[in-house]
Order: sequence, then C-alpha cells, then structure tokens
Amino acid sequence: MGGGSPLPVPLGGPAAGVFFSPLYKKNLPSKKGVVPIAKRGRPAATWTKKDVDMFKRMCSRFGTRDGIAAIFGISPKTLNKLINEHLHDEIKPDDDSPLTFEEAFAVYSEAGRQALREAQFEKALSGNSTMLIWLGKQYLGQNDNKDIAVSVEDDGSNEDEEAPLYDIALRFLNAKKPGRTGTEMPAED
Repeated sequence: MGGGSPLPVPLGGPAAGVFFSPLYKKNLPSKKGVVPIAKRGRPAATWTKKDVDMFKRMCSRFGTRDGIAAIFGISPKTLNKLINEHLHDEIKPDDDSPLTFEEAFAVYSEAGRQALREAQFEKALSGNSTMLIWLGKQYLGQNDNKDIAVSVEDDGSNEDEEAPLYDIALRFLNAKKPGRTGTEMPAED
C-alpha cells in the first residue's frame, strides 16, 4: 500500500454501514445517507448555581483542592477551569489573568475563619474557661510561664570556687522549704 489514503474505519461495526475517514475527518456516505459523527469522550463538566454555592461552602470549611474535585467527580485541572469560568468576574473583575484555586480559596475560606472566631468568642463569653484562657493567650499575649529570677551573691563564705552549680541551686531550693537548712538532700516526694 503506497502513499494512498488510509482505509475508512467502520463506526459501530461493519454491519452498521457508517464509515469515518481519518484522513478527512468527515463522514462517508452509507446506505442510510450521511450520519453525523457522535462526540467522543466524557461530556464537558459544567456547574450550576447550586454547584458554585457548594464550592464556596466547601472552601469555607477548609476543603482541599483534591477533596473538592473528588466530591464533584472531576480532576483538579477541571476544577480550576470551572472556578475560572464561574467565579472570575466575582473575584477579579478588572483582571484578565486566570483565576486559580488558591485565589478563590483565599477569598471563600475567610468566611469560615470568621465563623470559627465568632463561635470561639461565643463559647468563651458563655463561661468556658478553657476557651477564655486560650483566646487570652492567642490575642492578648497572656501565658502560663512563671518567671522566677534567681540571683546568687558571693559573700566570700564559699571558699571552694569550683562548687558545682547544682549544689548552689540545691541549697537555694531547700532553703525555701520549711524545716530545711539548705544543706541536706531533698526527700523524695
């Protein structure tokens, strides 16, 4: 077979009588007339208003790109395409650059963060002491650290200048406890 055209490929089997020529990408006549080529592949993914709202809600609940795509039954690449198609004018009305998942997520996840903050404050203001403490640490700089300053003055009574720091600290701690002179080892509590 020299430089001739490829053979027509039967569509629907040889009994169907419909052929497609790969060279010209058009239908060939059959006994039933010209039959249009059926679109191949998966139907294009589309979103309804309900789907857009569902996407926004999933972002506000901190859903991941892969998780959201899985829920819609699409690939992450298709998710980006749908985000750009349906949300671009809402988020970037004056910008022609494509809208990415990260940009849309940043906008819609902020609503979830704010709702979470409000719920925490409500919990704290209703008397939940754990939440009050946590919020105080996060926003007011409060902490649980107790800073104890220890100073050791040299009065000249210690002639052994290489006394380990452990001994000095031990004497200090024992001296603070009632009934101890500061020289004995602490009792196991």
